[in-house]
Amino acid sequence: MVLLINEQITTKIQVLNASGSPVTTATVNYIVYDEANNVFANGVMIHFAKGIYTATWTPDAVGEWTFECECNNPKFYRALTYSVSKGIEKSISDKLDTVDNLIDLIKVKTDTILWSDIMTIDTIVDAIKAKTDTIVWGDITDIESKIDTVDTVVDAIKVKTDNLPSDPASETNVDAVEAKVDTVDTVVDAVKAKTDNLPTDPASQAKIVSHMDFWSENDDDITITNAHTNINLPNIVVAGLPTGVTLIRAIVMLKIALIRDSSGSDNAIDETAMVVQIDADNGFANPITAIDIKDNSWSVDVSTSPDRGGDVEIGDNDVKAELNANPNATYYLRLYNAEADGNNLLLKDVKVGLRIYFS
Repeated sequence: MVLLINEQITTKIQVLNASGSPVTTATVNYIVYDEANNVFANGVMIHFAKGIYTATWTPDAVGEWTFECECNNPKFYRALTYSVSKGIEKSISDKLDTVDNLIDLIKVKTDTILWSDIMTIDTIVDAIKAKTDTIVWGDITDIESKIDTVDTVVDAIKVKTDNLPSDPASETNVDAVEAKVDTVDTVVDAVKAKTDNLPTDPASQAKIVSHMDFWSENDDDITITNAHTNINLPNIVVAGLPTGVTLIRAIVMLKIALIRDSSGSDNAIDETAMVVQIDADNGFANPITAIDIKDNSWSVDVSTSPDRGGDVEIGDNDVKAELNANPNATYYLRLYNAEADGNNLLLKDVKVGLRIYFS
């Protein structure tokens, strides 16, 4: 789905407690980051129903926007990305509507007025039509019909002017109409200047951003001890990415179904430098940090239960540089500097994903 600037977006998330039941009284704070990663909006999401919270915001620029939300009770965090485009099809259609209206105004005037220079308009419009006849893209199928309308109107004007005498009757009226024709000529020249720069395959197609997700196999049990350890995660195989695409961005996602403590005490991550790394080399010769895991993440309060609901971590680091020239390949991931407060913190049913944005 392509989102457009100045169009309202409503983000909805659901908050569940450790037992998987909806939480209706949580305080969910959100922050919207714009295409330059600056804070655009923030506030508290509104509870809608069944633990679903909403926030509404309107992007004002083209690019990739980020929506982050979190709450402390229950512990919850999520980040979503939105690709916002300019909407070039609507801009071109509006300009053509303006030209169409001006030509209709001229026809009303010229049905009773005669002059000899109107042939210039026919030549310019024919040149524009020659350009636009080669344009092919998704949602602007009405362009050709609008150009045909202009051509029909100008042909009707030409039928009138073919019968003009050599010395028109009213010089004042001719001067007034010629001024309007000059205005139309200026507008048409501006449109032609734009269409002259259109490629055979219009730019609007190339600007459509798509993405594909690739997920690893499931690892049913990963153990984090109270000693620094590098733990391999399942590999990701990228296959089926279209040939010849331009890579824009790539991020890593980590899904954990359940987190369990086996130490008998409250437990959590005990390392400020713990990260998820990705590398095209299975020896991790040149890994890239994909996700930063904060200290005290994945905390388990054993006074309530040794088990807590899992998590989905969506990385905000662009790992596009790690993808091969042909990105259809196998990529290796690991937990680097993994350490928990106690022995042990168990991650159940773990999968990692790679989302690739391209055009």
